[in-house]
Amino acid sequence: MSTRAELKSRAKEQLKGNIGIVFLCALVIFAISLGVNLALFWAPSIASIADFLITPAFILSITMIFLALTRGIRPRVADVFKGFGMFGKALLLQLLMTFFLFMWSLIALIPMAIMLTQFFSYSFDMIIHNGAFTEELYLLQDMMYIRQLLAIILVTSLAMIPMYIKYFSYSMSYYVLAENPCINAIGSLNESKRIMKGHKMRLFVLYLSFIWWWLLGIVTCGIAFIYVIPYVEMTVTNFYLDIRQKPEEEQLEAAETEAEVEPV
Repeated sequence: MSTRAELKSRAKEQLKGNIGIVFLCALVIFAISLGVNLALFWAPSIASIADFLITPAFILSITMIFLALTRGIRPRVADVFKGFGMFGKALLLQLLMTFFLFMWSLIALIPMAIMLTQFFSYSFDMIIHNGAFTEELYLLQDMMYIRQLLAIILVTSLAMIPMYIKYFSYSMSYYVLAENPCINAIGSLNESKRIMKGHKMRLFVLYLSFIWWWLLGIVTCGIAFIYVIPYVEMTVTNFYLDIRQKPEEEQLEAAETEAEVEPV
């Protein structure tokens, strides 16, 4: 397995002389998305649906571009439309990912909804009876509000952890589909889950290691993102290539070290 430093070094080499064309490809996608939204400005809901329909194909196209860069193939602007050759599969893959992640998010949304209902019910009771309150009781009430809100935030954050775990499980799905055009959406998800066993934390830490680069992008009012975003995506692409063909012994070891029940 390559280290984070090795993955990043490889990404930098692969991006040399290609940042301009990658930026141009991203600009074309942005222009098309913006054009769709402007053309349908009179119907925001229809514009959102249209955007949702074309986005998976563009994600697949970008994935193909970065995979090509790892093989030393310089992308062309026309490559941003390659993903539309598998438009149906890309759309179904995105729908499945969205659905499964939403179902996992219910683990957090249900207790959050219950706690918020209790919180607002308590607040309503306080408003009705505020005539009987002294200044000390108002202070106590404010402290209880803060404690309840902190409890809601904490419980929700902890309950969202399973969803984040599944997000990383599915994160390699577009790469799998890009490299295996004959595979279906479910097959892409399952293969992503398989190769990510034992590597979800590794990918999380990899993303976390770019925090200073993201801050640089913010400090430069987004200018640095022209380099940062391709750099991150190129590194993650190399991460995918690093784990896709793990030795059998390593796969078994990874499966044993990551004890979790996989969803449907």
